[in-house]
Amino acid sequence: MKLAVIAGAGDLPQKVISLAQASHDVHVIGLTGLYDEGLAISASYYLTEIESIIAHLKSKDIAHLILVGKVERAALAAGPIDATAQAILAQALPQGDNAALMALMAVLNQAGLQVIPTAQVMPGHIIPSDYQGDVSQEAQDTLQVAHACHNALSPYDVGQSLIVQGAHVIAIEAAEGTDAMIARSASCLSSDMPCRLFLKGSKKSQNKLLDPPVFGRETLSALQRAGITHVALEELYCLLADPLEDIEAACRAANIVLMSYRQSP
Repeated sequence: MKLAVIAGAGDLPQKVISLAQASHDVHVIGLTGLYDEGLAISASYYLTEIESIIAHLKSKDIAHLILVGKVERAALAAGPIDATAQAILAQALPQGDNAALMALMAVLNQAGLQVIPTAQVMPGHIIPSDYQGDVSQEAQDTLQVAHACHNALSPYDVGQSLIVQGAHVIAIEAAEGTDAMIARSASCLSSDMPCRLFLKGSKKSQNKLLDPPVFGRETLSALQRAGITHVALEELYCLLADPLEDIEAACRAANIVLMSYRQSP
C-alpha cells in the first residue's frame, strides 16, 4: 500500500518512516521550515498549503497518510496560505487546536484521503491494554486524582499531561509544552511524599489520528531531573517514540515506575 508520511519537526518522523518502509511504499512530504533537513523527502510544502498537498498526493495515487512530528503555531504564519487553510484558521482555530485538526481531517476525508494511526506502522510502540504497573494503593490513589483532573480538563484546549503528588495537582501542561511544564514543576515537588506522578494521554474529544500523545526517552530524562517517581501513560493511544521494552529499561534505570491507565468513556 502506498503511504504518505507528512513530516513535522523532531526525530520521530524518521523513526516512523523507517518502520513504515517495512510494509508500505512510503512517500515523504516535509513540512517546510519544520522537517529535519537530513530527512529524505519527495516534496515539501508549508502546512498552510493544504490544497497543494492534496493535489500532490492525488497525482501520486496516494490515498493513505500519516502526519507525524511537532508543529508549532508559528508555522501557520510562516508561508503562503491557501483558501482552505485560511478557512480553517479563521473558523476553527479560534475554537482551539483540536477544532482546527478536526476541520483539517474533514477536508482530507472529503478529498478521499484516509489518515491512519501512526501506531499501525509502529508495532511495539504503545502500552498494551493488559499492562501491569505499580498496583500499590498510594500509586493508584494518585493516579485516580490525576485521571480525574485530566478528564475535567478535556473540554478545554490545554495540554495532554499533568503532574500530581498525593491529592495535589502540581502542574498542568499549557502552551509551553510538556518539557517546559516538567521543568517548572520541579521546585514544587516534595521529596517527603513518595509518589510523584506524571500522566500523559489524550483528552476525550482529541483527534488521536492527527495529534496523538507521544512519550519518549527525552521526556523521561526531564522527569528524572524533576524527581518524578511514577509515569502513567494512556494504554493503546499514547505513542511511544521508542519501543516499549526500551522505555521500560529507561524507566528502571531512572528508578521511575511505569504505569498505564484507560481513558474514561
